[in-house]
Amino acid sequence: MVLSPVSSQIYNAEIEANITFEGEVETATTISCEAFNKTEINRTISYRFSTIKKANGNLATTEQSGRAVLVANEKKVLSQSTINFSTKDTTIVMLLIYEDEKIVGKSRKVFHGLNDKGDLNDREILTDRDNQDLDIQDSKKDGIELRGMVIEDTKTKPGRDFYQYFYSQYLNKNINGNEIVTIKEELGMANTTRMKVLVGDKAVAEFFLNPRNDFIRQMAEASIVRVQRYFLMKEKTKQQTLRY
Repeated sequence: MVLSPVSSQIYNAEIEANITFEGEVETATTISCEAFNKTEINRTISYRFSTIKKANGNLATTEQSGRAVLVANEKKVLSQSTINFSTKDTTIVMLLIYEDEKIVGKSRKVFHGLNDKGDLNDREILTDRDNQDLDIQDSKKDGIELRGMVIEDTKTKPGRDFYQYFYSQYLNKNINGNEIVTIKEELGMANTTRMKVLVGDKAVAEFFLNPRNDFIRQMAEASIVRVQRYFLMKEKTKQQTLRY
C-alpha cells in the first residue's frame, strides 16, 4: 500500500467537541462529553469517549461510543461518566467526534491524581489547548497529542487477539506515535470480518480476518510495519517542509 503525504486537518470548526465536569474536583466528579453543531444544517455524527488511567507507565482504557443527530446550532450531551480521583493515577478523558468516519472534533483533558500527601495536585486540570479557538486557527498543529495511544474497537475473539498481538508489538518496538491508532473490526455478510488499522482517520492496513492464530500473528506483524512506515513518512514530510 502506498501512503500519501500527511496533510493537515482542522478540528472543531463545524462540529465542536467539548468535555465538561460538574462540581469541585476532589475525589470524584461527573464528566460530560458534548457536541456542538455550529452549522445551519443537521449533521449525523458518531463519537468515542475514552477514559485512560495512567499508572506506573501502563494505560488502562474504558470507552463509550454511539451515534447522534445534531440539528442546526444544537449542543448535545453525548455521554457521561463518573471518575474517581482517590488514587495517584493520572486520568485522561478524550472525546473524538466522527463524520463519515473522519475525525471532525476533538477534546482532551488530563486530571492529576493524589500526591504523596493524599491531596489532589493543586486540583489541576490540564487541557492541551482551548479547543474553541486554536484548533481552528492553526490547522498545522493537532493540539491533542496522546503519544502511544492504541484504541481497540473489536467485536469478536479473533479481533481481540489481533489487537493484543498488534499492541504487544507496538510496545515492544517503542513506536510511541503522536497520532491515535485504532484497531477497528467490522462485521460483514456470511460471518466475514474486516479488520482496519487506522492512524488518525487514515486506513494504513485493511484485510479480511481469518481466525487461525498464525494468520492473526502474521497480519499483526505486517500491520505494525505499515504503521511504522506511516510515522516515518510523516516525520520525513515534516523535515522536508521545515527545510524548504
